[in-house]
Amino acid sequence: MTFKTSLQKALRDSKGLFFTQKILAFYIVLLIQKKTNHIRLLTFFKIGIFLRQNIVYYYQAEFCFYHSEYSKALEHIDYFLKFYPKHIEAKYLKAQILFLYDKKQEAWEILTDCLNQTRRLKTWLFLSKMIENQNDVSKLENLYLKHKQGYSQEEQTLINRYLIIAFKKNHDYIRAKEYIKKSILQCPIEAVNKKNKMVEQDAINALKDIKKVFDSIKVKFFLVSGTFLGCIREGGFIGHDYDIDIGIWSEDYNDKVKNKILEYGVFMQYDLNWLGGLKLKHINGVKIDVFLHFKEDDKIYHQGDVAKWHNTTLQLQKYNFIGDEYYGFMDFNKYLSENYGNWKVKKVDFDNILDTPNANIANREMFIVYLYQLLISQYAKNNKSKILNLLKQYENI
Repeated sequence: MTFKTSLQKALRDSKGLFFTQKILAFYIVLLIQKKTNHIRLLTFFKIGIFLRQNIVYYYQAEFCFYHSEYSKALEHIDYFLKFYPKHIEAKYLKAQILFLYDKKQEAWEILTDCLNQTRRLKTWLFLSKMIENQNDVSKLENLYLKHKQGYSQEEQTLINRYLIIAFKKNHDYIRAKEYIKKSILQCPIEAVNKKNKMVEQDAINALKDIKKVFDSIKVKFFLVSGTFLGCIREGGFIGHDYDIDIGIWSEDYNDKVKNKILEYGVFMQYDLNWLGGLKLKHINGVKIDVFLHFKEDDKIYHQGDVAKWHNTTLQLQKYNFIGDEYYGFMDFNKYLSENYGNWKVKKVDFDNILDTPNANIANREMFIVYLYQLLISQYAKNNKSKILNLLKQYENI
């Protein structure tokens, strides 16, 4: 995180607390982002508890959460909430802990209570992540209808996106399209939020951390997609990139690998339903997509929820990248050409399904929903006719 982002997080975490606890919060936020600081952080926790600084219990809970120690995390956050029962960030953290601790109903109740306390859209984000069946979707939609008048038109459009996520999870593509069409009517493209670009140093730290995990369990991973393109063309991350893309062979992935990553102390899995592999978020905010790569005769492929991408090059070699060595495909020209066409030319607008020559649609209904969603994205500013033509082809609109 930048200095500003770290400060903003610390102020959110310590809202309503005394100034000394705000200072402590800021110091802890700076420390917790780097794995190398964690031993020092544990010592600092002990000092803070001795000095009766209650904010420490909040960060102990967050620390345990990022180590997948959910029982300990729950103890710490419950103790903190005894002192600050209306602390909204603590409620959000407790809800996440409970959900991963298989206490979904308790987590849901905490979040629905938050709706009566705050208008923050983060509540709807967390609720949408807990959707598992049609009953959950109905409950979420009823909550929205109950509370929607308390939100502006723009806020309602953003909440609609979380409902759309819920409908897609439940394979209710008809309802998903209904809500997208409402959003198209309500929200001009100019109001669409752009994805946040990565802070380069945060991205470097996140990639080095995931490398340490894979190296410790002797699993080979490699740079793919935009991250590999940046390695070859830019000699670093692409300036407008918003996440890191890496791959591992499907036969190397299992629960042990996943648990090692989630117990390392700086990663959380932010999308439990993604078909492509593992979606991770580093504690500094950087997102990493770990794509499982499957070998199929003389080809390989990786996939997402909508499409599969095939490549015909399998051999790997090491490349120098951001001060370290990382694996990538040996025949980089073939790989990047299959993915991007003329990869040497920078593209202002790019969609990883519509503009990749090697993309094959894996879920037709999901693709149609995806196209509708693109109509309310920044991509539609210069590519609306392309999107509409595809909708005519796939849905006869």
